[in-house]
Amino acid sequence: MMNIKLKVNEPMKLKRISKIVGTAAVLFLIRFSAIAEKPDVLMIAVDDLNDMLTVYDPANPIKTPNLERLAARGTFFTRAYCAAPICNPSRMAVLSGQRPTTTGIYGNHEVWSQILPERELLPQFFERQGYETVGTGKILHHNPRVAFDRKHYPLFQQFQPMVSEYQRLPFGGERRINGMTAENAPRMRSPLYDWGPTDEKMIDEDTVEYAETRMAEPYATPRFTAVGIFKPHIPFWSPPENYAKYPFQTLEEPPRPADDFDDIPQGGKDFQKYLGFQFDYVTNHPPESPGGIRAMIRSYQASADFADEMIGRVIDALDASGRADNTIIVLWSDHGFHLGDKNTVTKHTLWEQANRSPLLIVAPGVSIPGSRVDAPVSLVDIYPTLVELAGYPVEPSAEFDGESLVPYMKDPSRPATEPELMTLYPGNHAIRSADYRYIRYADGSEELYDQRSDPWELTNLADDLEYAPVLEEHRKWLPKHEAEQGIELREYERKKREAEARAQAGTLSSDAAWIKVIHWDMETLTDDGLIQNRVTDGPYAACHLDPGGAMMFEDDEQAHVLRFDGIDDVAQSVGNWQGHKGVRISMMVKSESGAGQSVILGTANSFRINKVAQAVRFNGLTAGQRNMKEGHAGTIGLVPGSWMNIVAEYNPKSGKLLIQCGKKSGSAQRTSGDVLTGGGKPLLIGRALNTPFKGCIDDVVIEVMD
Repeated sequence: MMNIKLKVNEPMKLKRISKIVGTAAVLFLIRFSAIAEKPDVLMIAVDDLNDMLTVYDPANPIKTPNLERLAARGTFFTRAYCAAPICNPSRMAVLSGQRPTTTGIYGNHEVWSQILPERELLPQFFERQGYETVGTGKILHHNPRVAFDRKHYPLFQQFQPMVSEYQRLPFGGERRINGMTAENAPRMRSPLYDWGPTDEKMIDEDTVEYAETRMAEPYATPRFTAVGIFKPHIPFWSPPENYAKYPFQTLEEPPRPADDFDDIPQGGKDFQKYLGFQFDYVTNHPPESPGGIRAMIRSYQASADFADEMIGRVIDALDASGRADNTIIVLWSDHGFHLGDKNTVTKHTLWEQANRSPLLIVAPGVSIPGSRVDAPVSLVDIYPTLVELAGYPVEPSAEFDGESLVPYMKDPSRPATEPELMTLYPGNHAIRSADYRYIRYADGSEELYDQRSDPWELTNLADDLEYAPVLEEHRKWLPKHEAEQGIELREYERKKREAEARAQAGTLSSDAAWIKVIHWDMETLTDDGLIQNRVTDGPYAACHLDPGGAMMFEDDEQAHVLRFDGIDDVAQSVGNWQGHKGVRISMMVKSESGAGQSVILGTANSFRINKVAQAVRFNGLTAGQRNMKEGHAGTIGLVPGSWMNIVAEYNPKSGKLLIQCGKKSGSAQRTSGDVLTGGGKPLLIGRALNTPFKGCIDDVVIEVMD
């Protein structure tokens, strides 16, 4: 602060200084006024929240007093629809203002940061306007391997990430609230598939506590704050007091007629089947048992109740901050959720329950308190709406797929300008008009439902000639162009690890001509069921695919083996190895820890990452020989945490065992025999000699030399 000393006998200087001070004060007031005129923005994103809420209808089962409290302040869009009924593409549609058909982000495995490296996302628009941007909780998809941020262009200036509950809470392993285990529900072995009451602290409480702290602090610049509530996403956990609000005696279930699928085409059946194992599991148990469908529905409702409670705390924090009158609030859920209707207990469908979700906007001076808009709108409209509400022009260069909802907020009775589009992977779309839902699958099959008389979509009208004009009208709104599917995580991870391995690769000095006889891609083997059917000596839950498609061994305390009983049983088998003069074995390996690593290929022919030396060895053993120490190819150190291409071979021309691990190599002279055994022997990857492996394996290749 300036320290100005004035002399009373200098009136002219005093007048000049007064003028300077006055001008500075005016400039300060102008700057302060400009800041005050810029509204804060509070965005609350909820996960998997469907329309069975009292904010839609007081008769609905899930109590949402805080959503109702928010709706009383602004505009509730009763027919809001996601761009895609899957977390990653729906959230990226909101943040980018573009549909999957524009971005190529169709599923949970597309790596958005690689697909949209320079797109200005919603928080970044406000950052460019001088806003401070703060985020917490689930804003992006919660899988950090897919939804990691762009380092050169981060989504928020300050962000507190969400730690998945099932990584922190003591469930998901031996102790499951709903009684599921890897043995009795192998396809639901993930700790996500749990539900019921718990006294453990929920991660949404961490998220809200952070938001409360940030909202209570003073700040001078306008702020964009995003709060991501994870519930009611699975696992459907909730505090006991929320669970007690939904007793079995009053529990309501959606209709589930036995003949519901009689008029559904194959495209719809295929999507139901994709995750239908969840429905099969919960309906194969007594309904009110911990793993039954009524217990699951009850747990979802309690979890949604808890989410509403968290929303209430965020609203309270805003009110306590004194900024509510100059804050735009937008609340949305990324999509809906089926609770047994259409034989489904997930999203991932194009039916109404998976795609309809809450959307509320409070804009002081613009929205009409307590107003409801019944026209169909899309979550992709949120970005241009916030731009306009904050006082900025919606530039054509932004190439938004949605439109501003401000006209609906000013006139809630305004009819929709066009129906809304939803997409479930390329070629599969739904069109929602005021009265109908039309679905067309990639195979050309169709569904049509009259939402006025059939809200649960029990009668498909697509084959009814009376509705041919309705079908034709809705077909016109199908997308004329669809972006190619963007890079998926498995492709991204594979390219990344191959590049990592190449950077430290060497070559074996071999003049042999090798014939590839087996290439085991772990993703393909898992899809074919070959791995799951051949796991021995430990739970299969300890071995599974990582997001990049590699086989992951997670628990180095478990004894687990990936076993192929008699390689002759495997398609494209090498057959009887005794007929070949040489063999080469290679694989991609990433060790996650130091000592205690072991990889074994074969019994008579072993390829080992040694436990003690943290090294690679290759032993070529003839029949009856188990300890051919003079034949091993030396000790080569590994680099934990890095993908490495490991190659080992026996070439009878040289009489040597050769091994290459990255750029390091070793060799040893073979002292007896020139024919490797192996016919009828099992091939093992995993534990041997009490040295379990922790890490990832992929692309196992076996070649022979005739």
